[in-house]
Amino acid sequence: MTKRKLIVVDEHKLEFAGVLTRIAGVVLTFVAILIGLFKYFNTQSYESKMEFRRTVWKQQLDVYTKACKYAGLIATDPTSDDFEMNVKVFGGLYWGEMIMVEDTVVENAMKDFYYAIIDYDSLDIHAEHRLKFFANELAQACQESSERKWNELQ
Repeated sequence: MTKRKLIVVDEHKLEFAGVLTRIAGVVLTFVAILIGLFKYFNTQSYESKMEFRRTVWKQQLDVYTKACKYAGLIATDPTSDDFEMNVKVFGGLYWGEMIMVEDTVVENAMKDFYYAIIDYDSLDIHAEHRLKFFANELAQACQESSERKWNELQ
């Protein structure tokens, strides 16, 4: 027959172990809550940044679209009655909204087209071709810039 050993547990040690267990439970719960809050705010921050970037991209796309529209109107019919008005609208974009959203490639394309407008002479047989060329360059620059910005969002 084997003898069983009787384990004597001190009541104070048992109480102390119970207190430690409760403290450990509270500490682990507190740490879990902190981790959850950190993840929540980190996710919110990321989502807020992405929403802001999407908004900027959308505004950029809207301004690029307007600039290309008026560049196209100017280039396709420089003898139109609306030519001067279209040039004024394009100039407003050039000196205004576009500055807020353009990158350097689009900025250079805007300058090239703007100078082509300034240099436009209806008697020059190549002037209309230059307008169309630089309008096309502007449209391509805007498209590529917009695609780059969109890819940054992905």
